[in-house]
Amino acid sequence: MKNKLRDNLDNFLAVFIILLCAFVAVFLIDYTVLADRITALSYAPSETIVNLTEALFLTERAQLILAASQPSVQSAADFQASCPIETTEATVIGCYANNKIYIYDISRTELDGIMQSTLAHELLHAAWDRLSATERKDLGAELLAFYNEHQPELLPYVEGYEGDKLLDELHSLIGTSYASTGLVALDQHYDKYFKDRSNLASFFSNYHSTFQALNQKIETLHNQIVANQAQLSALTTNYTDAVTELNSAIEDFNKRASSGAFTSLESFESERNLLLNQQTALDELRRQINNLSASTNALIAEYNDALIYTNELLESVDSRLESPPITIGS
Repeated sequence: MKNKLRDNLDNFLAVFIILLCAFVAVFLIDYTVLADRITALSYAPSETIVNLTEALFLTERAQLILAASQPSVQSAADFQASCPIETTEATVIGCYANNKIYIYDISRTELDGIMQSTLAHELLHAAWDRLSATERKDLGAELLAFYNEHQPELLPYVEGYEGDKLLDELHSLIGTSYASTGLVALDQHYDKYFKDRSNLASFFSNYHSTFQALNQKIETLHNQIVANQAQLSALTTNYTDAVTELNSAIEDFNKRASSGAFTSLESFESERNLLLNQQTALDELRRQINNLSASTNALIAEYNDALIYTNELLESVDSRLESPPITIGS
Protein backbone atom coordinates (compact mmCIF):
# COMPACT_ATOMS: atom_id res chain seq x y z
CA MET A 1 0.00 0.00 0.00
CA LYS A 2 2.81 2.37 0.92
CA ASN A 3 4.51 1.68 -2.40
CA LYS A 4 1.31 2.46 -4.23
CA LEU A 5 0.87 5.72 -2.33
CA ARG A 6 4.48 6.63 -3.00
CA ASP A 7 3.99 5.89 -6.73
CA ASN A 8 0.88 8.05 -6.83
CA LEU A 9 2.69 10.85 -5.05
CA ASP A 10 5.61 10.59 -7.44
CA ASN A 11 3.23 10.71 -10.40
CA PHE A 12 1.46 13.73 -8.93
CA LEU A 13 4.75 15.54 -8.37
CA ALA A 14 5.86 14.73 -11.90
CA VAL A 15 2.64 16.08 -13.36
CA PHE A 16 2.86 19.13 -11.08
CA ILE A 17 6.40 19.86 -12.20
CA ILE A 18 5.41 19.50 -15.84
CA LEU A 19 2.45 21.83 -15.38
CA LEU A 20 4.58 24.30 -13.44
CA CYS A 21 7.18 24.33 -16.22
CA ALA A 22 4.46 24.79 -18.79
CA PHE A 23 2.95 27.62 -16.70
CA VAL A 24 6.32 29.37 -16.42
CA ALA A 25 7.01 28.82 -20.13
CA VAL A 26 3.70 30.41 -21.03
CA PHE A 27 4.55 33.55 -19.09
CA LEU A 28 8.00 33.66 -20.59
CA ILE A 29 6.58 33.75 -24.11
CA ASP A 30 6.59 37.17 -25.78
CA TYR A 31 2.99 37.26 -26.93
CA THR A 32 3.70 40.03 -29.44
CA VAL A 33 6.20 37.74 -31.18
CA LEU A 34 3.74 34.84 -31.10
CA ALA A 35 0.95 37.02 -32.48
CA ASP A 36 3.26 38.38 -35.17
CA ARG A 37 4.26 34.88 -36.24
CA ILE A 38 0.64 33.83 -36.56
CA THR A 39 -0.33 36.96 -38.54
CA ALA A 40 2.74 36.73 -40.78
CA LEU A 41 1.77 33.22 -41.88
CA SER A 42 -1.03 34.61 -44.05
CA TYR A 43 1.08 37.33 -45.71
CA ALA A 44 2.63 37.06 -49.16
CA PRO A 45 4.64 40.20 -50.05
CA SER A 46 4.53 41.67 -53.54
CA GLU A 47 7.69 41.85 -55.63
CA THR A 48 7.90 45.59 -54.92
CA ILE A 49 7.75 45.04 -51.15
CA VAL A 50 10.37 42.30 -51.41
CA ASN A 51 12.74 44.64 -53.28
CA LEU A 52 12.12 47.50 -50.86
CA THR A 53 12.65 45.24 -47.86
CA GLU A 54 15.92 43.81 -49.17
CA ALA A 55 17.33 47.34 -49.37
CA LEU A 56 16.68 47.96 -45.66
CA PHE A 57 18.91 45.21 -44.21
CA LEU A 58 16.39 44.28 -41.52
CA THR A 59 17.06 42.08 -38.52
CA GLU A 60 15.02 38.92 -38.02
CA ARG A 61 12.77 40.66 -35.49
CA ALA A 62 12.15 43.58 -37.85
CA GLN A 63 11.36 41.22 -40.72
CA LEU A 64 8.76 39.53 -38.55
CA ILE A 65 7.16 42.84 -37.50
CA LEU A 66 7.08 43.93 -41.13
CA ALA A 67 5.47 40.70 -42.31
CA ALA A 68 2.93 40.91 -39.49
CA SER A 69 2.14 44.49 -40.59
CA GLN A 70 1.43 43.17 -44.09
CA PRO A 71 2.83 46.16 -46.00
CA SER A 72 1.39 47.02 -49.40
CA VAL A 73 2.20 49.58 -52.09
CA GLN A 74 -0.93 51.32 -53.33
CA SER A 75 -2.15 53.62 -56.08
CA ALA A 76 -3.68 57.00 -55.22
CA ALA A 77 -7.29 55.86 -54.82
CA ASP A 78 -6.45 52.82 -52.69
CA PHE A 79 -3.98 54.79 -50.60
CA GLN A 80 -6.54 57.50 -49.86
CA ALA A 81 -8.96 54.81 -48.72
CA SER A 82 -6.34 53.13 -46.50
CA CYS A 83 -4.86 56.37 -45.14
CA PRO A 84 -7.58 59.06 -44.98
CA ILE A 85 -5.92 62.50 -45.01
CA GLU A 86 -7.50 65.87 -44.35
CA THR A 87 -7.04 68.30 -47.23
CA THR A 88 -5.27 70.71 -44.88
CA GLU A 89 -2.69 68.14 -43.80
CA ALA A 90 0.82 67.78 -45.18
CA THR A 91 1.44 65.24 -47.89
CA VAL A 92 1.53 61.74 -46.42
CA ILE A 93 3.33 59.05 -48.41
CA GLY A 94 2.94 56.22 -45.94
CA CYS A 95 0.94 55.28 -42.88
CA TYR A 96 0.59 52.61 -40.20
CA ALA A 97 -3.13 52.13 -39.70
CA ASN A 98 -5.15 49.27 -38.25
CA ASN A 99 -1.91 47.35 -37.60
CA LYS A 100 -0.99 47.47 -41.29
CA ILE A 101 1.51 49.46 -43.34
CA TYR A 102 0.53 51.27 -46.53
CA ILE A 103 2.98 52.95 -48.93
CA TYR A 104 2.02 55.32 -51.74
CA ASP A 105 3.46 54.20 -55.08
CA ILE A 106 6.03 56.79 -56.25
CA SER A 107 7.87 56.16 -59.51
CA ARG A 108 9.93 59.33 -60.05
CA THR A 109 13.59 58.34 -60.40
CA GLU A 110 14.61 61.73 -58.95
CA LEU A 111 13.11 60.53 -55.67
CA ASP A 112 14.95 57.22 -55.41
CA GLY A 113 15.00 56.12 -51.78
CA ILE A 114 11.71 57.71 -50.79
CA MET A 115 9.72 54.46 -50.72
CA GLN A 116 12.47 52.57 -48.87
CA SER A 117 12.71 55.34 -46.29
CA THR A 118 8.93 55.46 -45.93
CA LEU A 119 8.68 51.69 -45.43
CA ALA A 120 11.35 51.83 -42.70
CA HIS A 121 9.58 54.82 -41.11
CA GLU A 122 6.27 52.95 -40.91
CA LEU A 123 8.01 49.81 -39.69
CA LEU A 124 9.28 51.79 -36.70
CA HIS A 125 5.71 52.91 -36.00
CA ALA A 126 4.76 49.24 -35.89
CA ALA A 127 7.74 48.54 -33.62
CA TRP A 128 6.73 51.37 -31.28
CA ASP A 129 3.23 49.91 -31.14
CA ARG A 130 4.75 46.70 -29.73
CA LEU A 131 6.78 48.34 -26.96
CA SER A 132 5.69 48.20 -23.34
CA ALA A 133 4.85 51.33 -21.39
CA THR A 134 8.17 51.06 -19.55
CA GLU A 135 10.11 50.73 -22.80
CA ARG A 136 8.35 53.75 -24.27
CA LYS A 137 9.09 55.79 -21.17
CA ASP A 138 12.81 54.92 -21.24
CA LEU A 139 13.10 55.50 -24.98
CA GLY A 140 11.04 58.68 -24.72
CA ALA A 141 13.67 60.30 -22.53
CA GLU A 142 16.35 59.46 -25.10
CA LEU A 143 14.24 60.66 -28.01
CA LEU A 144 13.45 63.98 -26.35
CA ALA A 145 17.11 64.50 -25.43
CA PHE A 146 18.09 64.04 -29.09
CA TYR A 147 15.18 66.17 -30.26
CA ASN A 148 16.15 69.07 -27.98
CA GLU A 149 19.64 69.08 -29.53
CA HIS A 150 18.33 68.91 -33.12
CA GLN A 151 15.03 70.77 -32.83
CA PRO A 152 15.59 73.25 -35.70
CA GLU A 153 15.98 70.45 -38.24
CA LEU A 154 13.36 68.11 -36.76
CA LEU A 155 10.61 70.56 -35.78
CA PRO A 156 9.14 70.96 -39.33
CA TYR A 157 8.41 67.20 -39.38
CA VAL A 158 6.78 66.90 -35.95
CA GLU A 159 5.06 70.27 -35.55
CA GLY A 160 1.62 69.72 -34.06
CA TYR A 161 2.50 66.41 -32.41
CA GLU A 162 2.25 66.10 -28.62
CA GLY A 163 2.69 63.49 -25.92
CA ASP A 164 3.00 59.88 -27.02
CA LYS A 165 2.25 60.82 -30.64
CA LEU A 166 5.30 63.09 -30.62
CA LEU A 167 7.49 60.31 -29.21
CA ASP A 168 6.08 57.83 -31.73
CA GLU A 169 6.84 60.18 -34.63
CA LEU A 170 10.31 61.05 -33.31
CA HIS A 171 11.03 57.34 -32.93
CA SER A 172 10.39 56.80 -36.64
CA LEU A 173 11.91 60.04 -37.88
CA ILE A 174 15.18 59.84 -35.94
CA GLY A 175 15.61 56.13 -36.62
CA THR A 176 15.40 56.56 -40.39
CA SER A 177 17.19 59.86 -40.94
CA TYR A 178 20.29 59.55 -38.73
CA ALA A 179 23.00 56.94 -39.12
CA SER A 180 23.79 57.39 -35.42
CA THR A 181 22.31 59.43 -32.60
CA GLY A 182 25.35 59.36 -30.32
CA LEU A 183 23.09 58.04 -27.56
CA VAL A 184 24.11 54.47 -26.73
CA ALA A 185 20.74 53.19 -25.52
CA LEU A 186 18.88 54.73 -28.46
CA ASP A 187 21.32 53.39 -31.06
CA GLN A 188 21.21 49.94 -29.46
CA HIS A 189 17.44 50.05 -29.69
CA TYR A 190 17.51 50.83 -33.41
CA ASP A 191 20.09 48.09 -33.94
CA LYS A 192 17.37 45.62 -32.98
CA TYR A 193 15.67 46.44 -36.28
CA PHE A 194 18.34 47.59 -38.75
CA LYS A 195 21.72 46.09 -39.51
CA ASP A 196 22.99 49.18 -41.38
CA ARG A 197 21.43 52.52 -40.46
CA SER A 198 23.94 54.48 -42.54
CA ASN A 199 22.40 52.84 -45.60
CA LEU A 200 18.95 53.71 -44.28
CA ALA A 201 19.87 57.34 -43.59
CA SER A 202 21.18 57.66 -47.15
CA PHE A 203 17.70 56.91 -48.54
CA PHE A 204 16.26 59.76 -46.48
CA SER A 205 19.09 62.08 -47.48
CA ASN A 206 18.89 61.26 -51.20
CA TYR A 207 15.35 62.34 -51.83
CA HIS A 208 15.34 65.16 -49.30
CA SER A 209 18.42 66.64 -50.94
CA THR A 210 16.48 66.76 -54.23
CA PHE A 211 13.83 69.01 -52.71
CA GLN A 212 16.39 70.99 -50.71
CA ALA A 213 18.43 71.70 -53.86
CA LEU A 214 15.32 72.82 -55.72
CA ASN A 215 14.21 75.03 -52.85
CA GLN A 216 17.66 76.58 -52.68
CA LYS A 217 17.68 77.17 -56.43
CA ILE A 218 14.24 78.78 -56.33
CA GLU A 219 15.24 81.00 -53.42
CA THR A 220 18.49 82.07 -55.10
CA LEU A 221 16.72 82.85 -58.37
CA HIS A 222 14.00 84.77 -56.58
CA ASN A 223 16.51 86.91 -54.69
CA GLN A 224 18.47 87.63 -57.88
CA ILE A 225 15.31 88.56 -59.78
CA VAL A 226 14.21 90.93 -57.01
CA ALA A 227 17.66 92.56 -56.94
CA ASN A 228 17.72 92.89 -60.74
CA GLN A 229 14.26 94.41 -60.83
CA ALA A 230 15.23 96.97 -58.19
CA GLN A 231 18.34 97.82 -60.21
CA LEU A 232 16.30 98.06 -63.42
CA SER A 233 13.84 100.38 -61.75
CA ALA A 234 16.64 102.68 -60.56
CA LEU A 235 18.44 102.63 -63.94
CA THR A 236 15.22 103.29 -65.85
CA THR A 237 14.41 106.25 -63.62
CA ASN A 238 17.92 107.63 -64.12
CA TYR A 239 17.67 107.09 -67.87
CA THR A 240 14.28 108.80 -68.13
CA ASP A 241 15.46 111.80 -66.10
CA ALA A 242 18.69 112.05 -68.14
CA VAL A 243 16.80 111.91 -71.45
CA THR A 244 14.47 114.70 -70.31
CA GLU A 245 17.44 116.76 -69.21
CA LEU A 246 19.36 116.13 -72.45
CA ASN A 247 16.35 116.95 -74.65
CA SER A 248 15.90 120.23 -72.80
CA ALA A 249 19.62 121.03 -73.20
CA ILE A 250 19.51 120.20 -76.94
CA GLU A 251 16.45 122.39 -77.43
CA ASP A 252 18.17 125.27 -75.66
CA PHE A 253 21.36 124.73 -77.67
CA ASN A 254 19.48 124.79 -80.96
CA LYS A 255 17.64 128.00 -80.04
CA ARG A 256 20.86 129.77 -79.10
CA ALA A 257 22.60 128.49 -82.24
CA SER A 258 19.74 129.81 -84.41
CA SER A 259 19.80 133.19 -82.74
CA GLY A 260 23.57 133.59 -83.11
CA ALA A 261 24.22 133.42 -79.39
CA PHE A 262 27.57 131.67 -79.90
CA THR A 263 30.36 134.19 -80.38
CA SER A 264 32.86 131.65 -81.76
CA LEU A 265 33.00 128.31 -83.53
CA GLU A 266 35.05 126.93 -80.64
CA SER A 267 32.35 127.63 -78.05
CA PHE A 268 29.72 126.13 -80.40
CA GLU A 269 31.76 122.95 -80.98
CA SER A 270 32.62 122.62 -77.29
CA GLU A 271 29.02 122.71 -76.17
CA ARG A 272 27.90 120.50 -79.06
CA ASN A 273 30.52 117.85 -78.16
CA LEU A 274 29.37 117.97 -74.56
CA LEU A 275 25.82 117.17 -75.67
CA LEU A 276 27.07 114.37 -77.95
CA ASN A 277 29.00 112.83 -75.07
CA GLN A 278 25.88 112.92 -72.94
CA GLN A 279 23.98 111.20 -75.75
CA THR A 280 26.67 108.51 -75.96
CA ALA A 281 26.46 107.97 -72.20
CA LEU A 282 22.68 107.61 -72.48
CA ASP A 283 23.03 105.09 -75.32
CA GLU A 284 25.36 103.04 -73.11
CA LEU A 285 22.90 103.26 -70.21
CA ARG A 286 20.11 102.10 -72.52
CA ARG A 287 22.19 99.09 -73.62
CA GLN A 288 22.89 98.30 -69.97
CA ILE A 289 19.18 98.43 -69.19
CA ASN A 290 18.33 96.22 -72.18
CA ASN A 291 20.98 93.64 -71.22
CA LEU A 292 19.87 93.57 -67.59
CA SER A 293 16.26 93.28 -68.67
CA ALA A 294 17.09 90.34 -70.96
CA SER A 295 19.08 88.52 -68.26
CA THR A 296 16.29 89.13 -65.73
CA ASN A 297 13.71 87.70 -68.12
CA ALA A 298 15.94 84.63 -68.54
CA LEU A 299 16.11 84.27 -64.73
CA ILE A 300 12.32 84.58 -64.50
CA ALA A 301 11.92 81.84 -67.11
CA GLU A 302 14.36 79.61 -65.18
CA TYR A 303 12.54 80.40 -61.94
CA ASN A 304 9.17 79.46 -63.44
CA ASP A 305 10.61 76.21 -64.85
CA ALA A 306 12.02 75.33 -61.42
CA LEU A 307 8.63 76.00 -59.82
CA ILE A 308 6.84 73.85 -62.37
CA TYR A 309 9.34 71.00 -61.93
CA THR A 310 9.12 71.21 -58.14
CA ASN A 311 5.33 71.13 -58.28
CA GLU A 312 5.51 68.08 -60.55
CA LEU A 313 7.67 66.27 -58.02
CA LEU A 314 5.39 67.30 -55.17
CA GLU A 315 2.34 66.12 -57.08
CA SER A 316 4.05 62.77 -57.71
CA VAL A 317 4.20 62.17 -53.96
CA ASP A 318 0.72 63.49 -53.23
CA SER A 319 -2.18 61.11 -53.72
CA ARG A 320 -4.50 64.15 -53.65
CA LEU A 321 -2.67 65.78 -56.60
CA GLU A 322 -1.94 68.88 -54.56
CA SER A 323 1.38 70.24 -53.33
CA PRO A 324 1.52 70.94 -49.60
CA PRO A 325 4.72 70.24 -47.61
CA ILE A 326 6.01 66.65 -47.30
CA THR A 327 6.04 64.54 -44.15
CA ILE A 328 7.24 60.95 -44.07
CA GLY A 329 4.26 59.22 -42.59
CA SER A 330 1.67 59.06 -39.87
